[in-house]
Amino acid sequence: RLTLPLGPSNPLLRIIANRENLDWKLLRGIASKGLTNLSKGTASQGVTWIRSSSFSRADGSPWDFRSDVPTLVLAGAGDRLIPEQNVTYACSQLSDCRVEVIGLDEGYITDYGHIDTVLGVSARDEIYPLIGDFLDGQPSVDQGGSAGE
Repeated sequence: RLTLPLGPSNPLLRIIANRENLDWKLLRGIASKGLTNLSKGTASQGVTWIRSSSFSRADGSPWDFRSDVPTLVLAGAGDRLIPEQNVTYACSQLSDCRVEVIGLDEGYITDYGHIDTVLGVSARDEIYPLIGDFLDGQPSVDQGGSAGE
């Protein structure tokens, strides 16, 4: 199974998480239920992104970042998988994008890694409200698909 190696001694976790901030019970639950249906193609594309240090579509063509949708991008100060400069670059390709670096120097309780922005013990108190506030600040969209106040 793909999820078996996601335990505390897995060296991959040094790259994708701040292990001191992980909610291990939540990680095990997501790993056992969420990753079991990960297709080989999706996993392969993720590996390609990591190896090439660039985003591309499954067919190898460049990923077009252009969008006018308001976007909040989180950059974990302890993220060794996607460094802050890569996050900042991706955000710079969007017309309405805000980068939030989440780490000790920015006043957060820890230097967040890649997955502990969702699975961290501090995420519920620090990250979820940040995302909620960002979403609350966006115009609502009615059922017809047009923006409204």
